[in-house]
Amino acid sequence: MSKKLDEGSEYITKLHSEILVIMDSVDKICSEHNIQYYLIGGTLLGAVRHGGFIPWDDDFDICMPRVDFNRFIEIAPQCLEAPLQLTWITTRNKYCRAFAKVSNSNTVFYEGVKYDDSADLPGIFVDIFPLDDSYGYSNRVKRRKNIITKLKVIMDLKARNSATGIKKIICNMFTMKKYNKIMYYFMSRDNNKGNTEWYTNYGSQYNARKQTIRKDLYGLGERVKFEDRFYMAPEDSEKVLTSIFGNDYMQLPPVEKRRTHYPLKVRFSDGLEMDFERPEHRVSVE
Repeated sequence: MSKKLDEGSEYITKLHSEILVIMDSVDKICSEHNIQYYLIGGTLLGAVRHGGFIPWDDDFDICMPRVDFNRFIEIAPQCLEAPLQLTWITTRNKYCRAFAKVSNSNTVFYEGVKYDDSADLPGIFVDIFPLDDSYGYSNRVKRRKNIITKLKVIMDLKARNSATGIKKIICNMFTMKKYNKIMYYFMSRDNNKGNTEWYTNYGSQYNARKQTIRKDLYGLGERVKFEDRFYMAPEDSEKVLTSIFGNDYMQLPPVEKRRTHYPLKVRFSDGLEMDFERPEHRVSVE
C-alpha cells in the first residue's frame, strides 16, 4: 500500500533528519577548508520563509562559486566519512548531471530512473551546484543554457542506454567524461576573465535569467538559522530569492502546487523502507 508524502508525514520528518546529517558534514568540510557555499533555491526559500525546510520539500540545494566547487570535488572523497560519498563524474563514470551530490550510501532515494551501470540505488542526498562567472543575462547566456540543456538530455539517454536512431549515434560519439568536458566548456566560458560581476547557475532547473545573479548579492555569505542549525546563505537573500521566485516569494503556494520529488522507494539509515505510488503530475516547489 502506498504511503502519503504530505507535509508532516513520517516520510518528510525522517528524510529531513537524514538530509541534515549529510549537510552537517558538507558544512564542516567547507568550514575547515575555507570553501564558500550558499543555500540556494527552495532550500534558501525555506530558510527565510520557514526557518528551515519548506515543510513539504524533500531535497536540499547549495551552490558554490566554480573555484570552490572544484576544490570541494577534489577533497570531498578524502574528507567524507562513510557512509557519505561524493557523486560526480570523477567518482561515477556515467554520472550525467551538471551538479554534484553528496549522498548516504546506506540509504535509498529511488525516483525510478534506471541507469545501465547502477549496481546500487541512489541514496538520500544534498545537491551542490556550481556558479560560473557571467557578464549578466544576455542572449549568449541563453544560448549556452540551451546547449547545456541539450547536452544533459544526450548524457541522460547515454546513461540509461535508451537512445535509438540518430540519438543513439549522437550518444555514442563521445564518452560520458567527454560530454561532461563539453558541458563544462560552455558553462565556464567566462570564468577567470575578470570584470565579471555576475554568476550564472547553469545546472539549475530554473531558466538562466532567474539564475543569473550579481556576485555582490551572494557576497561572503552569512550564517542563517536552518531548523536547529546555522548554514551559509547569500548576504542579500531577499534579492536572490526575488530573482528566482519573484516578488511574492514569501506567500505560500496553493496546496496543489506543493510537491516532493515523488520517489518510488526510500530506505532510511535505520533500515525502514517506504514505497510510494507515483502521481500523474509534478508541480513546482515554492
